[in-house]
Amino acid sequence: MKGKYFDSKKPEYNYAILILVEGQDDAIFLDRVLEQLEVEQNICRVIVCGGKSSVWTHLSLVIKSAHFSSTVKSLAVIVDADNNADSCRDEAIRNFEKNGLPRVLAGDTEIANGKKFSFYSFPRPKEAGSLEDLALEISPESEVLSEAQKFIELANSDGELNKLSKRTVQAYLAGASANLRPTVGWAFYDNIIPFQLDSIPEFSRFVRNVVELEWEEKQTPG
Repeated sequence: MKGKYFDSKKPEYNYAILILVEGQDDAIFLDRVLEQLEVEQNICRVIVCGGKSSVWTHLSLVIKSAHFSSTVKSLAVIVDADNNADSCRDEAIRNFEKNGLPRVLAGDTEIANGKKFSFYSFPRPKEAGSLEDLALEISPESEVLSEAQKFIELANSDGELNKLSKRTVQAYLAGASANLRPTVGWAFYDNIIPFQLDSIPEFSRFVRNVVELEWEEKQTPG
């Protein structure tokens, strides 16, 4: 799939702003955020990495590419915290440092050697969870959503289900979308989960910082 800021089958590193994400759902969500921020498409690219471990592989590939020294000015990594925000943070620190980059905590940005490095974990820094958790928080209340939540609670009565937020989103979208595309990315794409930047203030501030390149000019003497 192609979006305004990504092509899931064609990672390209020759952009001033690179944002590495786990999967297509994250990229679709970011497409909407970047569009609302009116970021120029010719300077920003979202890289769909295909899983959390692949994010760190792509990070190494970016660092080793010729584009890193010549073109890239801002490099961000965005992943799900999953079950443990502390573990996610520690994994990020290890991979940043392994690639000779500054340690970056979730939600933060560090500047080194004339470049900006940023890291974020969904649903928000220091919290376990995923993009699906954030989506459920900002979803408008509805009978369909309420029934989906009840259905998953009943299905998990024995406590054996995992990824409850993802399953809840899937159940919700199965009832809310005629397109039968039950993933959180398509929920944003089809506007089933509408949002404005002020409904995701912490993430909006983070992305604004990632795409802001004027700090270069502020650092220039004279």
